[in-house]
Amino acid sequence: MENLKARHETDNVAVANRLGDLSCSSSSLVPGSAGAHLRAADGMAHEWKRMSLKLAPAIMLLFALFGFGGLAIAETKATLQSGVKGRAGVDRNRLILTDRMPDGRDVMFVVGCRADEHDALGIVVDFGAGAIWKIEGEDVTVVRTPAGTTTHRMSTSDDMLTLGGASAIEIARRALASDTVTFTVRETISARFDLKAVARHVARFRPLCSLG
Repeated sequence: MENLKARHETDNVAVANRLGDLSCSSSSLVPGSAGAHLRAADGMAHEWKRMSLKLAPAIMLLFALFGFGGLAIAETKATLQSGVKGRAGVDRNRLILTDRMPDGRDVMFVVGCRADEHDALGIVVDFGAGAIWKIEGEDVTVVRTPAGTTTHRMSTSDDMLTLGGASAIEIARRALASDTVTFTVRETISARFDLKAVARHVARFRPLCSLG
């Protein structure tokens, strides 16, 4: 249990670091907003570390209920954070989706933005496969229902793959307007999330990051 809690806290700090980095992606910045994207990185690591401590008891309860084997969690779970204060008094909004795949992998999809600068947005996908990704990044196919498939190059951050800028905004907007979204990397490793199961969370989150 202690090892699992420690891994969860470490993962969330890594997510924070990547959300800060990816919000400054030069190829997809809106003209004139470079400073805003740079400021978006401020305080992310500290906030995610604090969040991990709050979420750890709930995650421990899920494992106690469903075990550590291949039993699947019944449905996608969501955590919504609105106007969370960070360092320098910056408010941030986040939607965190988690699920368990049939093979036992715990997967996560995070969308986060600054509350006052919605273009400073990033996404993180944890496939639950460990730190196996190429340093230069991976091509990830995004499949949405009822229709729509795109492929994006995502950056590597230890166990997770990340993306920021205009491409992240596009994925987030279209994914959160869909019934389900599936991320697939290397053709066989997938992370699927049922947006209908968390429809109320999604509906509340979309306007918080100007996602329609």
